[in-house]
Amino acid sequence: MTVRDLDRDERVVFAGALRRLVQAEGWVTDGEVAGIEELRTVFGFDDLDESLDRFVARCRSGDDLDAQARRVTRSEARAFVLERLEQVSLMDGYRDRTEEAFLEHLRSLWS
Repeated sequence: MTVRDLDRDERVVFAGALRRLVQAEGWVTDGEVAGIEELRTVFGFDDLDESLDRFVARCRSGDDLDAQARRVTRSEARAFVLERLEQVSLMDGYRDRTEEAFLEHLRSLWS
């Protein structure tokens, strides 16, 4: 599966979750930037910037992200997004507590 296989709403949730994940520890590492660029090139996230803009327009708080995330109902889309987020969270060599807490929260929404 690639990002192109996600529908527009799934890509918006993915972009928003990616943003929240990267911001979770309070700074962006070079590894995370590399992971985001890999999403663009390897996984075909050509409309990442547009999806981020749509996310910002739709979601002003963490609760808003939860509401949007609940709309992602395809199990393969959920699994793909979680796998990519987990991959990005490790691009700097480790996953800190805030990143793990965010990922665990998203897993619980989708379980």
